[in-house]
Amino acid sequence: MSNIVLVSGANQGIGYEIAKQLSQMSDYHVFLGSRDLDKGKTAATQIQEIGGSVEAIQLDVTDRKSLSAVRQYIETKFERLDVLVSNAAILLDPKVSPEYSLGQATQDTFATNTSGAADLAGEFVPLLKRSRLPRMVFVSSGYASLHFFANFTPSYTTAKFFTPAYACSKAALNMLMLHYNVQYGNKGWKINACCPGFTKTNFSNHDEQAGPAQESAQIAVKLATLNEDGETGTFVNTKGQIAW
Repeated sequence: MSNIVLVSGANQGIGYEIAKQLSQMSDYHVFLGSRDLDKGKTAATQIQEIGGSVEAIQLDVTDRKSLSAVRQYIETKFERLDVLVSNAAILLDPKVSPEYSLGQATQDTFATNTSGAADLAGEFVPLLKRSRLPRMVFVSSGYASLHFFANFTPSYTTAKFFTPAYACSKAALNMLMLHYNVQYGNKGWKINACCPGFTKTNFSNHDEQAGPAQESAQIAVKLATLNEDGETGTFVNTKGQIAW
C-alpha cells in the first residue's frame, strides 16, 4: 500500500464518507477510527462490500491509551502513516441550560474538538515523519472564521445552529493546524483545514436544507490526496479560501 490513512470519528457522517471515498481509491488503505468499535466494524463492513480497502479500529481522541494503542498497531503493521484526517468532533451547544453552562459546554467541547485533535496529531507525527509525503487534514467549520462573526449577518443556518462553544473549538483547531504547518509545512508536508459545509448529518439533525455528506466529504478527500505541488497552511471549502 502506498498511502496509509487514519480518519478519526469515521463510523458515520462526513468521517464515514471521507473514509469510504479514500478507501475506494487505488493504493489507499484506510483505518476507520471509531470510539465504538462495533459501530466502526459495521461501517467498515459496508465499505468493504463495495470494494473499499478499509479496516475499523477503536479510537477515542480523548483517551491517550486508545491513541497509543492505535499508533502501535499501525506502526507494527505498516511502520508509517501517510495521511491523518482529524475529523472527530462533538456538538454540545444545544444542551446549554441553567444547569449546563456555556462555559462547561465549551470546556467539554474543547476536550474532543481541540485537545483531542492535538493529542491525535501529536501521537501520529512520528509515523507521519516516515512518509514520503505526509498530509494532515483538520476538518474545521466555517463557524471558525472570526471574519464571519465580525461581520455577522443572520441566515437560516446561523440563526438555527448558532453554536459558540463549537465555533470557539474550531477556531482553536485552525490555530492548531497552523502550528503544525509552521513546524512542517516548509519540509514538504501538506497541512490544511477545511469546512465541509452545512451537511445532512446528526449534527444538523439531518436538516432538509443541508447538503449530502457524499459531497461535503470531497474537500477533505481532495486535501488528503494532494501531491507535492499541493497547498499547505490553508483554510478552505469547495469554493476556495475562507477568511480567517
